Amino acid sequence: MKATTAIFVCMLLLPSHFYGQEKTSSAGVPAQGPEEVKSRYRAVQVDPVTIQEDVQFPAEFLMKLQAEIAKQLSKQKEFEEVLAEGQSPAKAGAPVLRLSEQITSYERGNRAERYLGGFGAGSTVVNAKVVFMDGESGQTFMAENLRAVLSGGFLGGSAEGVVQDFARQIVTKTKLMLAKRIPAPGDSTARIEEASPAETAPGDFERQTIELPGPDWKTTEEKLNQESASGFRVQGINLIGKSKAEAVLVKASASPDPYEYRLLHTILVSTLEKEMNEASAAGFRMAKESLATVGNGIAVIMEKSPSDHDSQHYQYRVNQALRVSSSQKNTEKNEASGFDLVAESEHGAAHILVFEKSSDSTK
Repeated sequence: MKATTAIFVCMLLLPSHFYGQEKTSSAGVPAQGPEEVKSRYRAVQVDPVTIQEDVQFPAEFLMKLQAEIAKQLSKQKEFEEVLAEGQSPAKAGAPVLRLSEQITSYERGNRAERYLGGFGAGSTVVNAKVVFMDGESGQTFMAENLRAVLSGGFLGGSAEGVVQDFARQIVTKTKLMLAKRIPAPGDSTARIEEASPAETAPGDFERQTIELPGPDWKTTEEKLNQESASGFRVQGINLIGKSKAEAVLVKASASPDPYEYRLLHTILVSTLEKEMNEASAAGFRMAKESLATVGNGIAVIMEKSPSDHDSQHYQYRVNQALRVSSSQKNTEKNEASGFDLVAESEHGAAHILVFEKSSDSTK
């Protein structure tokens, strides 16, 4: 399968000192701490929503979705200005946060099934890439896959009802992203995510999927490692229904040394945090775009690189909250402790946040 659209994503670890805490230079002059995204950006630009070439998303929903995102952002009053592409802020030269969205997969679902089939039946499933960046430099602050299972409105709802719910989830991600801190120029602790074969060699890679949970979670984990031995690497998780998902794997022309995988699935957030840190102690790291709600639990894929040094480990915190405001506070608290928000998902009415901290960090 050929790659139709490539988005180059830089996921950056943040500076090596506490947010909001002043440090003193050798000259005895207080040094300013890292700046929050929300402190710098009072204007946001909502780019037109795009569709990956091979995705059959209703084109008539694109403008509605962009307008709904802008409408909900304005209502939340997180920004002084919400701009469309090509518009300039009222104050010339003011920093603008740019929000772009691309639909990467779409399953319309069935309204009759939603009405007759019970909770989750006939649901609309949308997967999208959401990227936040500086409007002038293009520096990326956060890039995530948004995986949404949308049941529509009252008594089954309609496909149009998906627009409001999907926009709400994008706005939620925006509010959480505002609590992140901006990397300092030349920050030596910043890390750029390795690009996938699909991004570096368009049209010259193989792609396959493995259904989750499959026969059982252990068997599926073994399947991941079998495919890894053949040169495949996990690129994320896509939702394909209310209780099912799929791991997406790609293979470059030149097969690299195999990655090793652990597939975690649990109902309790505390258990997930414990298992992620146990895997990290064994040299594993959370695979990018691999947090998803599957069935009544939360799934995460951990991977171990063949080139990682034994001394390089990561610490994880997993938080759950019912209110977005509580999730924002959790983000600020964890970022102040040196953790970086790397994944967010909805689990029923709750928001699940995953934070990561490198063992090399001095924060």
